[in-house]
Order: sequence, then C-alpha cells, then structure tokens
Amino acid sequence: MNSIIKWLQLNEIKGKYFIYQLGLKLGLGRKLIHHSIQGKDFFVPWDQWCFWLEYGPENYYPDDIIPLATIANQLSGDTCLRELGADIGTVSAQLKTLCNFAEVICLEPNPNSFDILEKNASSIGFTPLNLAISDFNGQANLHFKPALGSDHEGYIEACGSGSTQVVNLDHLFTTYKLENYPNILLKIDVEGQEVATFRGATRLLQHTKNIVVMVEIHPDVLTREAMTAEEIFLEAEKHRAFTWVVPSLSNKTVDRSKPFFSQFPNHQFDVIGISTESVVSL
Repeated sequence: MNSIIKWLQLNEIKGKYFIYQLGLKLGLGRKLIHHSIQGKDFFVPWDQWCFWLEYGPENYYPDDIIPLATIANQLSGDTCLRELGADIGTVSAQLKTLCNFAEVICLEPNPNSFDILEKNASSIGFTPLNLAISDFNGQANLHFKPALGSDHEGYIEACGSGSTQVVNLDHLFTTYKLENYPNILLKIDVEGQEVATFRGATRLLQHTKNIVVMVEIHPDVLTREAMTAEEIFLEAEKHRAFTWVVPSLSNKTVDRSKPFFSQFPNHQFDVIGISTESVVSL
C-alpha cells in the first residue's frame, strides 16, 4: 500500500487532490507515508498537501532550498545549522544532502510533528529538540490542531505558563557552544516569533563570524501579530548588517529603504539574510 501512495505523491495524475481529500475523509490524515531522501528513510503525514503538491519530500520547494545551500557552501570553515520550527525536518534533510554541516539541530514544539521529526532525525542524522523559540526561557501555550499529523500554522502564546518549553537563541548559543563555529545558518519558521527570535539572539548575532538566515515572511501571520516585515529585518540589523534577498525570485535584493510588500507580491516568501562580512556570490 505504501508504494502505491508514494507513487501517487511523486507523480502528477488526474484526480490527485480528490484522492488526497478522500484519504482525509477515511481518517488517514495522520498515516505516515514512507519516502527516502538520498537513500535514507523519511516519513511524511498524509494530511500535508505540500508533499503531494511538491512531489514528495525530496522535491520540497527547491527554489528556496537550493539557493540557501549554494550560499552556505561558500562559507569557509565549519557551519552549524539550526532549524527553528522544523516541523518534521524536511528542510534540514534536504540541506544535509546539499551541504556538509558540522552539526544540525532542529527545534519543533508541536508534539505530533515532533514524533515524526524524531523518526526522521534518527535516519537522516540530526538532533531533534521538542522546544519553541522566542526571546525568553520558560513556558508557553502552543496553539495547534491536534488532529493533524503536523500543523504548519501552530504558534505559541507567550503567557508565562503552559506546557510548551521555550528557549531563546542565546541559550542555545551557550548550551551548544556555538561560539566554536565560524558559521551559523538559521532556518526560521516560527509563526509570529520572528522579531522575538532575533531579539533573543544578541550574543549569537554579535559573536558569530558569518551568519546566514532564512526567515519566513507571511502576510497572514504578520496581520495576526500586528507586525511588519520591516520590524523583523530591523531587529536582526540592530546587532549587525545584513543583505536580504528573495531566493525564489532569483535572489532579488530587498531594498530596505522601501516596504517589503511594495516590492513583492502580497503572499508568503522565504527571505535569506546574509551578514555583510560574509564573502559569497549571489
């Protein structure tokens, strides 16, 4: 059965979306579909349409992943990857096939996603942590849909209590001795905690030689949090200078003198930030 479902995901066939929806109605939403990435086991939940749309995890948004890997591979010395809001680990798995990282650690607060992340981490070879990221160390409430195999839209409410453990990047910087790495790559998909993530990363941003970040800019999340793309960029820039580019648009540079959404269509983008000291070709 798995081979049939996998084939359906990997190919474009008439009625594909109908089959996907039928599976949901039959209660298969949390069923795991067994794929492989570079010959290593990788599992995805039925209910995430992106894996049907993108023809499986090996083809997950290459317009964003390949430019990020190209930039990372130009850095000299050991590079540490931290994926914040890793879901089931697809981005880290993809990047590990393209880059030679010294260390990869993935943070994911959603317990359903984390269960799958652990399975994938044991096969692909990275460290999973069941944590959320913000500008404090403590507890928070996690808002997510428990019925889903993984919920890409889950977010924390920083209320000072709750069952979800939260850390900031400077805590990770100290705990995992990130000062030993000349290069740090951050993949940030934290559903409203983007400004807080940079605010809690003062030491990391100030004391790392080269930093490359990929951060999601999502209009719906910005509206919910009463936040702007400019506030996200500015919080990172308080500690060092960055050049920002949009990889899916051929690394088009973001003009920081203008609002982001006056330059780009009003939909979700992953944006790469490169610390200006880093010598890379775009």
